[in-house]
Amino acid sequence: QNITFKISDEYESTVQHKDYGYFLGANNSPVNVSYFREHDFSIQPIDLNSTRVLSGISHDITSLGNDAVFEKVINLKDNLFYIYSTVNKKDNTRTVKARLIDDNNKTVMNKNVVLFESTEPKVVSLIPFTMTRYYFTQSTNNEYELITAIYPAREKKAKLNKELLRFCLFDKNLNVVFNKDVEMPYTEQIMTIMDYHVTSKGEVFMLIRVYDENYLGKWDLMPEHTRYELVKVSGNAELQKKDLDLGGRFFKKAKLTDDLKGNLLIAGYYSNLPVKDSRASGIFVFRFGENGSTKVNSACKFYEFTMEMLKSYETEELKDKLDNGGTSDAKLFMDDIFFHPNGDILIVNEQYKNVSNPNGGGSTNYYLDIVALKLDQEGKLLWIKKIPKNQTGAGRSDLSYKYHHYNGSDYFLFIDNENNLNLTPEQAPRAHVCRQGGYLVAVKMDTQGKMQKIPVFDLRKEDISVFPVDLFKVNDNVLIGRCSKDRKKRIMQVTFK
Repeated sequence: QNITFKISDEYESTVQHKDYGYFLGANNSPVNVSYFREHDFSIQPIDLNSTRVLSGISHDITSLGNDAVFEKVINLKDNLFYIYSTVNKKDNTRTVKARLIDDNNKTVMNKNVVLFESTEPKVVSLIPFTMTRYYFTQSTNNEYELITAIYPAREKKAKLNKELLRFCLFDKNLNVVFNKDVEMPYTEQIMTIMDYHVTSKGEVFMLIRVYDENYLGKWDLMPEHTRYELVKVSGNAELQKKDLDLGGRFFKKAKLTDDLKGNLLIAGYYSNLPVKDSRASGIFVFRFGENGSTKVNSACKFYEFTMEMLKSYETEELKDKLDNGGTSDAKLFMDDIFFHPNGDILIVNEQYKNVSNPNGGGSTNYYLDIVALKLDQEGKLLWIKKIPKNQTGAGRSDLSYKYHHYNGSDYFLFIDNENNLNLTPEQAPRAHVCRQGGYLVAVKMDTQGKMQKIPVFDLRKEDISVFPVDLFKVNDNVLIGRCSKDRKKRIMQVTFK
């Protein structure tokens, strides 16, 4: 496999601007978006032929008002939207608005589109250390965006409070499809929302877990004391609920999505063990009927983790622990579900743990093995593999990985210790320490699940820092990402041939 790379010359963001991310603009051309809160933002076209970030156009947004709060830049098809909110303290309301960045990436339409106004939402933690008022969920075909907000509790006691949520769904042209307040079907005490999803046809779903209130907080809580429901949120705020049969198993994590034909799918980890046990027994997949139907087209399928897979690429100490009924102290996190043109499904997971340093010295992150499972369009298991990885550091920076599909094979790009280039399943990977050199590698999984580790370049030799998790897919052949050399910003282009 021929994987090449190019590193650009130094480039500058517009003065005082902070890089926000890469997006696809007109004609699927990549652009770099940066901003200077709350004054202006900038768009810089990227020339792939020369691997250069070109001069950008700065857009004044002071006209939005002093109370305008930046929320997100979203990319729906060719359109870029600047999403922001304004507050009315007198009425305790907040209004979410959007401004379109037009297709030639040089001007901003002066019209501000109001998406919705609501009571001031509750500020929640979306991920650790990241607070937000709104959840943003995009359809797999990039045609629709769903914004969800949770209102402050109406009852002080969780056992009495049914949460009230605002759902605002709009399309790629900022046309609001529906905008409603929706009361949850159960109290906050016994219900957990596991995921939101908007399908490629603009249908909104939630996956919820409901606990048996008689067993809440008890150590003997078992899988049979919970149940799961797929909930469809209609435009008139009605909820259509469907019970999901897990055969006495417990969902650890789950993700809602739909395939390339628009058929709904739920996948995640399951466990046969008591709820308090953190171990995952394997991966489950629910597949539903065509055209957004909630009719299950087959029973839920379960793919158990084998002891052989769990023990591969591990230390002797952990192997002995697994043999004696123990488990790794790193948890498995579901990252994403990918659908290939031939109907295959790839489910990708990563092991992670955070350990507090002794004597109050902060904490250390560990981004460990990738576990990937591949199914054909009928749900037959093609392969399930552990991709060995051992990365550690105080932050994320150059840790974790980027997934890419090319020419029928699956690739995982990450920075690895050079001593791991020829590992066998009997060996545990040596650690790569954040910002301490290493190799950028691409682990290739072919259609049969055969693994090949391809070194792309040596970071020390190139004298650069790269950040694989932030690589951005321009097309099937090209990924781009930020890197730095001599403390100067550059762009890296990785090409698959």
